[in-house]
Amino acid sequence: MAVNEDIRVKIDVFTHPKFDELEELCGAAGQVALIRLWGQVARHKPLGVLDGWSVKTIGKQAGTSRDDAAEFVEALVKVGFLDYDGESYSCHDWTDHQRWARNVGKRETWAREMN
Repeated sequence: MAVNEDIRVKIDVFTHPKFDELEELCGAAGQVALIRLWGQVARHKPLGVLDGWSVKTIGKQAGTSRDDAAEFVEALVKVGFLDYDGESYSCHDWTDHQRWARNVGKRETWAREMN
């Protein structure tokens, strides 16, 4: 199975209102945790849907403490980086912003067919 080794982060993320609001809620550590979470999502949930991941798992993947996981996930939902449908979380607009990560399976299939 192919594994993503990188993600795309637009340079404008650092001046985006959502990113600023996340800093207000969680500090700079929350912003770093978001980027770390995106990396783990690309690696383990390339479609951006975090089915099977609890709030604690999301926090752990982001590198937050167990005690801070709920606050962190709540902040991500509040500012719009995560969506919650009542059953599972997903990264907001992941398929638009992370096409490379999303298509890791297709790239692996293409590479096998080229050999």
